Amino acid sequence: MVGEVGAGVGVLAVEMAATAKHVYAIEIDPAWTYAFMRHLYAAKPVNLTWIFGRAEDVAEWLRADVAIVVTRSGQTRMREVALRMAPKVLFPLEANPKDVFTLASAVP
Repeated sequence: MVGEVGAGVGVLAVEMAATAKHVYAIEIDPAWTYAFMRHLYAAKPVNLTWIFGRAEDVAEWLRADVAIVVTRSGQTRMREVALRMAPKVLFPLEANPKDVFTLASAVP
């Protein structure tokens, strides 16, 4: 299972859902959530749960195998929050951009 912090419009979450058991996509920005609902929700895989809210609040109950943090703001804080969700935390924005989808295909 995967927890994605900073899901944006949900493109990476949809891609990860193709191979992961379940993906929890967390996004607090209403503009990104609106874009997801408007353009991707109709094709949302059944194993993808979209959560509109703060990662800090979700970390109280969400448990995943890996957390993927896709934000450039507050990375230190988001790393701490992600570690409450999962034992392994990945920051694809720190990786080579071509490796992002490789990361997505490697998650359980």
